[in-house]
Amino acid sequence: MNACAPRCQNNDAACWMCFGEGPDESGQPLRRDCSCRGPSAGFVHVSCLVEYAESKSRQHDDNDSDLNEFVSPWRFCPTCCQPYENELATELATRFETFAENEYPNDPLKHLEALYLKLQSLRRRRRSLRPRQMEEAKSIPNKMLSVLKDMKTSNHSLSLRAREAEARTYNSLGLFAFEEGTKQSLEKAMEHFETFRDISESIGSTLGVTYAETNLALAKSNYKKDNNASTEECQELYKRCVDAFGKGNPHSIQTGVNLAVSLQKA
Repeated sequence: MNACAPRCQNNDAACWMCFGEGPDESGQPLRRDCSCRGPSAGFVHVSCLVEYAESKSRQHDDNDSDLNEFVSPWRFCPTCCQPYENELATELATRFETFAENEYPNDPLKHLEALYLKLQSLRRRRRSLRPRQMEEAKSIPNKMLSVLKDMKTSNHSLSLRAREAEARTYNSLGLFAFEEGTKQSLEKAMEHFETFRDISESIGSTLGVTYAETNLALAKSNYKKDNNASTEECQELYKRCVDAFGKGNPHSIQTGVNLAVSLQKA
């Protein structure tokens, strides 16, 4: 059996929360999609997991400084302390969104956090998403901008946490536009990455600025298309990506591909 199989195939496994074997009362099977290993470790009913996450989040709902703790139960397995993955991550993020909306209707920042977690889970699976799921993923940044607009109208200024969410939103919009790959979408991507960079600069996020400038340089490189960016430009961009994010990062890999194409043409 695959150690990270999303649904339990082991008859001896039991939910580590309720200790129940087999499906829960609604017929949903045991699940495991994290970094837990072994024949029985980490299996859990989603219903138990949601109940646990709701309870933990309610313990950290007083102020913005606790927002990481508010989000954490929906993002990380408490057993292996690693993020949930694949469909389970999206399922939990969707339940988190419902929880945040219903329990905290007057707290848009919590709604933003839930929306972003859902967006992250969908983007990680983007190569396997069905068209409807991809459309849902693309709609989330616009929902986030709508929430931010309402916050600005009500409060006139955004907290640091909200500004960070705003920066991430524009980066997400830029990534979706970049992935479309058309001349028009690349122009849009550059606009979004510039906004991402400007917000990151205004809140003093050095990492955000680096990330934005790297994305912007990559978008500009692709915009020149016929992919006629010079070998020197591709080499410089690849070096920046590796320095900022490491060789295994998707940005580094993509710029490495662009560099290889440029070298072939040279």
